[in-house]
Amino acid sequence: MKPRTKRALGIDIGVHRISAALVEKSARGLRVIAAAAGDVPEGKPPQGRSVQTAVLSRVLRELGGSARARATPTAVAVSTSSLVMRLLELPQQIPANVAAFVDNELAQCVMLSGRTRRSDFCGISPGSGPQKRLLAVGADAGQIGGIVDACAAAGITARAVEPSALAYLRAFLAGEKGRRQDGNTMLAVLGDTHLVVYLFCGGALNFLRIRALPAGLEGVAPFCAWLTEELEAVLRYCRAGTPGEGAAWRTRLVLHNAAYSKDDIVSRLAVETGGTPLEIVPCEESPAGGPAQGKNARVPLPSAVAVGAAMRLLDIEGDDLRIDLMPPEVVQARLSSRRMLLMANAAALALVALLLTAEFLTQTTGAMDRQIEQARLADRLPMMPALVQQDRYLDSQIAEVQGQLARLQTVRTRREMDWPTVLNSIWQARPAGVSVTYFLCDDNRAVLLKGVAASHGLAKAFVRSLDGQGPLASAWMKHIQRLENDDRTFEFEIHCVVRMTD
Repeated sequence: MKPRTKRALGIDIGVHRISAALVEKSARGLRVIAAAAGDVPEGKPPQGRSVQTAVLSRVLRELGGSARARATPTAVAVSTSSLVMRLLELPQQIPANVAAFVDNELAQCVMLSGRTRRSDFCGISPGSGPQKRLLAVGADAGQIGGIVDACAAAGITARAVEPSALAYLRAFLAGEKGRRQDGNTMLAVLGDTHLVVYLFCGGALNFLRIRALPAGLEGVAPFCAWLTEELEAVLRYCRAGTPGEGAAWRTRLVLHNAAYSKDDIVSRLAVETGGTPLEIVPCEESPAGGPAQGKNARVPLPSAVAVGAAMRLLDIEGDDLRIDLMPPEVVQARLSSRRMLLMANAAALALVALLLTAEFLTQTTGAMDRQIEQARLADRLPMMPALVQQDRYLDSQIAEVQGQLARLQTVRTRREMDWPTVLNSIWQARPAGVSVTYFLCDDNRAVLLKGVAASHGLAKAFVRSLDGQGPLASAWMKHIQRLENDDRTFEFEIHCVVRMTD
């Protein structure tokens, strides 16, 4: 069976630059069929939109209509100042709630102290180690939510959000399948906010270090001095932890939207790598063995981070480092919308089935009438018994059809509600800090709302603003409680009654 061609869009959103790549997977392998990029200027955007939304919309227009299609799955790689990445060793007695264990470990980081966090984790191949290891990633929930909102405003529905350094690592490992088990590799990704260093021993992730770029370093010489110190510190750790003297380490430095170019850094970076040359490559240079550049791909060259983000959705073999920082309320809202769509489709199918049943009964009654009339005319039945049989049969059929039509009439005469006005009133009454995640109306009159609020008072204020306002006759709080995993957030249920109009 011939493999089906799949496409995915990867978007690299940085502080100073946004890149996008449309990647296609077919029987011939991976291919970049379109790419675009744009710098994020400082200042106010046009028409009140965010700067990221304006630049992202321009980048998508350069990609063409295929990248903006809703059927094209999209993954987003982000660079934020609050990013935290750690390798965690699970204790011998594995906790009952691993997610709570990871969140508690990340809460101890100074970068996320006092902030609302969005975190995720994945398992690491153990390699030669006896214990199970986890890659844990955390970031400020407000920054991640702002990026997701900017994507939605540009017409993009992102399926996953991950750090830029992990997206590049995916593209790098996909091109290194034949070399992952040979020797040891140090991969450093220098971005516009952080320096992330990965160590691979025998194909397994053995060490991870992330450092925020220091503030106040003006000029390329002080910056390269700091970068040299960071890389040599990791290399010293490599040599100390690798058995055998003089073990060779392949070292690669990737410049991802860095403040200085390769020409500025290569002459000033003096890193002792132990005999192996230091590879310094820009992020636009695709890793060896990675996706090929298509004939229709546009200048500039695709960002390897954007390509790696798209590869996340193309089922790449061996892709086990998968982190998703998508806010849970966005995922829940999409699931609710999908359920409402399925319910609407089911109701439409039931109505069509009812109409077809009525039509079938009508045709069956007509056919039986013709058969009885033909039998009477052909003297197959005596005149009176034939009339009696016809009368009884028609009575039964008429009764069945009347019952079906009565139910159909009930469906057609049900009072129609102005649902756009009702939903708009609920939206307008919602205070800041309140999100509605569930909407249910069974009898076209009573409405059940579920959602989350940042405080108990905001939930009560939402009820007061709904009660007796607009198309809502009344509203009252049915249930409210704190979330188990978040003491600052309340989960509530509100019952409303819609005003009835003819």
